[in-house]
Amino acid sequence: MASIYKHPKSGILHVSFRYEGIQYGKSLRTRDNRKAEKLARATQQALNALKNGRDKEGLKLIRKGFSVVEVVFPTAEVKRYIEEGERIPATLRELHDRWIEHLKNEGRADTTVASAKYRLVHFMRRFGDEFSVDHLTRQDLDQYVAGRRTQVIAEYTIGREISALRGIINKAVEFEWLAANPVKAWPKLKAESRKEFLPKEHVDELIATTQLTDEDLRSRMLLAAADTAELVTLAEEKLPELVLPIALVAVTGIRRGEVVSAKRTDVNRKKWTLTVASDKGSRKRTQVRRTIEIHQSVIPLMKQHLATLKASDKLLFPVFGQINGWKRDADKDSHARRDRAARLLIDVLPKSCSIRNERILLDSVIRPGLWPGGRI
Repeated sequence: MASIYKHPKSGILHVSFRYEGIQYGKSLRTRDNRKAEKLARATQQALNALKNGRDKEGLKLIRKGFSVVEVVFPTAEVKRYIEEGERIPATLRELHDRWIEHLKNEGRADTTVASAKYRLVHFMRRFGDEFSVDHLTRQDLDQYVAGRRTQVIAEYTIGREISALRGIINKAVEFEWLAANPVKAWPKLKAESRKEFLPKEHVDELIATTQLTDEDLRSRMLLAAADTAELVTLAEEKLPELVLPIALVAVTGIRRGEVVSAKRTDVNRKKWTLTVASDKGSRKRTQVRRTIEIHQSVIPLMKQHLATLKASDKLLFPVFGQINGWKRDADKDSHARRDRAARLLIDVLPKSCSIRNERILLDSVIRPGLWPGGRI
């Protein structure tokens, strides 16, 4: 406990306290006992926060070389350091962490926080965690857009990512984390909103009644039968757990978010249907549930797959829930599971593969076609 003692000559009151086995003392510059007791209580509260890890800023200062006394009784130098640190997040990682913490402190929904993480992570992958936000330029953003386009990412998605970063930086200026917006002119991408979901029967009709070119198929994010067969063959060789998801996408057009979030209880074994939830098509972003009929050629695979699931498996496809060595079945981790789905497909596809777009498998409507051996 912090204790008060009087200097024998001057009568000035001092406070004495211990931190991590070391004794410290500090003049309170007063002879008023009541004021000294108040300062001693504040000192003890600061020490408790440091010992319990609640004062993260104080611990950061100590790791930077500032003494415990300077942290508990901030000098002008410490105050200036804290003020500069609060105003300017030096790196992209610090801006990311501070923004996520701000959303949590505001009580935002877990889905909102997860969405912010999902959009910001692409910038950190491109620029690096230690990239200085203050040095961000229009040229950096143009290079980012060009890089995402080479990955065949939809213009709509890239535009949402750019808008998200711009909004966060504007808020950072408002909160005085940044002195000013480093980018004067931001890229403006003109893109149509995502096309309406096409069920299997509509895809069949579209293909049968319309002379679609390869470019049309790519714009609709459809795969030819040969591409579907190639995906299945690659999955069978490298990651058999992806074969059934590919089959479902190929014959139903189920979306990526619906695949990775599907639960084993969503499968009706009597009618062989799959009930999925999505927020697509809802202006209020509320989930819309729909029932998909499992194609007869996929039912044998589904039976085999269900027999391999453990009693503890909640997800229909646990392979998408194995994130960083942990099983994550909670809805709030859906973005992480989608990211893992894309990564798994990247690992499966060799550089020589004709299918270049890793989003095609689990983020698109795939044209129904024949597998090798005529299984579908």
